[in-house]
Amino acid sequence: MVVGIETEHGMWVTALVAAGYQVYAINPRSVSRYRDRHHVSGTKSDKADAKMLADLVRADRHNHLLIADDSIEADAIRVMARTHQNLVWARSAHQNVLHAQLHAYYPAALEVNRPGFVGGSRTCDGWRVWQHHGSTALS
Repeated sequence: MVVGIETEHGMWVTALVAAGYQVYAINPRSVSRYRDRHHVSGTKSDKADAKMLADLVRADRHNHLLIADDSIEADAIRVMARTHQNLVWARSAHQNVLHAQLHAYYPAALEVNRPGFVGGSRTCDGWRVWQHHGSTALS
């Protein structure tokens, strides 16, 4: 079965391709021009657009992009990239929580990460110096 749709990505497209449909991405401007060529009224409705997309893929599918199912490797890369992005967001969220908690309860501990601090500009180095000197930084 052949399907024409005005986008080339998204859950609907993925589901249709996975179900075995031949999905053609139709540029919305092409749909608009096709509407202008074939309908003088210029009115737009979902029912008319569906018929127009069906006519477009029936008559002119060779002029439009057939969306192919992604390979296993492409799916794996997509999953890895999404996972990486989620981990980056989670790290940022945890850093913000840690900073807020330190600011609320141990404001002097925030000095550890300051570039001019004795331990250097790296947090781990600063924490080692802070632990070595005890809680004198909190006094």
